[in-house]
Amino acid sequence: MSQETFSLPSEGALRVAVVADTHGKPHPMLDARLTQVAPHRVLHAGDIGALSVLSRLAKHAPVTAVRGNIDGRAPDLPDFVTITISSGEHTLLRLLLTHVA
Repeated sequence: MSQETFSLPSEGALRVAVVADTHGKPHPMLDARLTQVAPHRVLHAGDIGALSVLSRLAKHAPVTAVRGNIDGRAPDLPDFVTITISSGEHTLLRLLLTHVA
């Protein structure tokens, strides 16, 4: 299982966008919504389809992604990622990102 840690940004609130099941064809409004939200991080919960989707998302923020059941061409992606969100030495939230639990 992969692990990542994010810290709260200096301005306070951490903005995270979560997407899934893009199947190589993200929603037509996805880029506009991500621009509007201006996330610090994008999480993709699997069924990515074309890996170019991850490159597209990375134009908005760093991406953390897990493999979905259609992502056989993505053997380097983990099935699970544990994400810890912290402030200084304090853990604020721990998430498990997966496609099919």
